Amino acid sequence: YTARYDLKTGWVPYEKQQTTAADGTSAKRMPRLVSDGRGNLLLVFAKGATPDFSLVFQRYADEAWHTISAVPGGGLTQPGFEDSDILPLAMSANGLATLAWTNYDSVNYASTVRLASFY
Repeated sequence: YTARYDLKTGWVPYEKQQTTAADGTSAKRMPRLVSDGRGNLLLVFAKGATPDFSLVFQRYADEAWHTISAVPGGGLTQPGFEDSDILPLAMSANGLATLAWTNYDSVNYASTVRLASFY
């Protein structure tokens, strides 16, 4: 569910977004939400199952939620990802988002650090 606060009218009624992804998996952990300071939002969340996840995002701009898209840069392979609280995300005033994550190999050693920048 989402609800947006408007400075002139207060809280807008909440809307149901989705409970399950199109592939049948549910979001495994709390999504990250950032704003560009002009009222546009970006929601990033993971779907999948341990240890393989895909990262996706959805933008709120022009007073509407836009389609869910894949975060560029590949998937996330991380054991215990659902229990961690590390997924650095930021968005600049022009709407450019940056996200960083670490992928692990089959013996659970950090193998790759990924950085994605996207609009």
